[in-house]
Amino acid sequence: MYCVFDVKLETKKSRQKWLEIKKDPLQYTIQNIKMNQLGVLLNIKRVFGVTPQSVRNMAHEKALHIRPLVLWLLANKTRDDLKDTKQMFGVELSELEPYKDNDAIKERYKTEIERFFEPLVSEYLNNIYENMVFRERIMQAIEKTNLLETIIKEN
Repeated sequence: MYCVFDVKLETKKSRQKWLEIKKDPLQYTIQNIKMNQLGVLLNIKRVFGVTPQSVRNMAHEKALHIRPLVLWLLANKTRDDLKDTKQMFGVELSELEPYKDNDAIKERYKTEIERFFEPLVSEYLNNIYENMVFRERIMQAIEKTNLLETIIKEN
């Protein structure tokens, strides 16, 4: 069975970056991951047991409690245009704007944010590692191509 970690990072810079990431993989994931809106909403259901519909309609106390967290996640951790949130979640752009880069919400829901991202860490780090290996291989291929071009020009 193939494991991404079977391939070793070859450059010192890549190895150092990977060691930094491994010091606190959860925090690295929280700081760097961007998801699509559907992924955020599905993970809310999986982690907190509350449907996005319940959160949108503020159907019960648990949904009311995590609604600011959901809005913060949609405003800060999605790669989708915030204008699309109205269609996906039924929230006006003006309602999301106060949650953009809102450190008070981030601090208030620190435990819930960690709980939200915990199941995503392993897959995210696998992707990061694969990308690092791929980048190294691309750079090696470019260097070999440049070397070949130099040799051909000299002959």
